[in-house]
Amino acid sequence: LDSRLEYYDGLVKDLDVENERFLQEEDFFKHRADYVRSQMAGFPFFGVSDNYEFQLKGPDNAEYTIDGYHERAGYKGTYFKGMPVVIKVDKTPKHKRFSHWLANGKKIEDKELVFQIFSDTVVQSVFK
Repeated sequence: LDSRLEYYDGLVKDLDVENERFLQEEDFFKHRADYVRSQMAGFPFFGVSDNYEFQLKGPDNAEYTIDGYHERAGYKGTYFKGMPVVIKVDKTPKHKRFSHWLANGKKIEDKELVFQIFSDTVVQSVFK
């Protein structure tokens, strides 16, 4: 989606036209996840309320699976209150092995981390 927005943004600039509709749509797409979350929180049917930021820190050359998706350190996501995040290390930095996680400062030694989100959360992978 980002590549298509860049294409149309370039087209608008190349044609030297002002396109208010494109700018509104571009703004919507950049903030669509926040919009959908706020809409879901307004309906009791979904059973969700507050949402919190989640961030994974670790060495640049480590690789992870987060909620079934391949990611790297620096991953940021937003989770509804009480949702679990599931993380496992797929690839460790060269000549290192996984030691533990630090989840909001709490040491957790499980290889696969399942952590429920109840506040803004920072998880760091530690290797030795």
